Amino acid sequence: MRVPIIKVDQLWHIGDLDITRKFACGRSQEGNLFSVSRCPAAWREIVKLGGFDLYEGNAGYTLMDMLSITHPATQAGRQLHAQVKRWSYQQGLLESRSILQGQYYDDELEQTCLVRLTEQDVDDAEPDQYERIDQVTIHAPTEKLCEIHKLRSSEDADAFDFALIEWARIHHRATLDGVYWNERYNPSAYGAPSHHPSV
Repeated sequence: MRVPIIKVDQLWHIGDLDITRKFACGRSQEGNLFSVSRCPAAWREIVKLGGFDLYEGNAGYTLMDMLSITHPATQAGRQLHAQVKRWSYQQGLLESRSILQGQYYDDELEQTCLVRLTEQDVDDAEPDQYERIDQVTIHAPTEKLCEIHKLRSSEDADAFDFALIEWARIHHRATLDGVYWNERYNPSAYGAPSHHPSV
């Protein structure tokens, strides 16, 4: 099955070029990939990267469009999502886990947000703190996936993105340079497009 791609001519990286040092401060949101962007100024603002060196790459890149698979809007995207999910469970990268999830509206971000909760969080919550609290099933990382991407399984985070990266590495390494998150450009809400070569 074909994967959705985007072609990018020019990208920038802020910070250390030695990827082996990226976990010195703990988990990285991009797992074990190298982070680059077409909008480095936005990411300097979002993750407070002032003072770090800026590197430019202009070799031309073919990247897999992650959001077209993680949040599919087409039949082809939904089929690919299901295919990757089946593969990820068969390979021992993901496992089902039931968690409590709270929904609330963030006035500063001007959007509805979801947060993982413990039983104690629910007991301590104010009556109107959450619009709703649900028991939901997530695709949690196994120890195998945690080791690959330096995740912590106890965080109860959905790890489909990381499993998708491994699927791309195995099935499309020859044709892809990396992956792409087409996030809405909104630095004040901690969002901007980001790219991660080295699939």
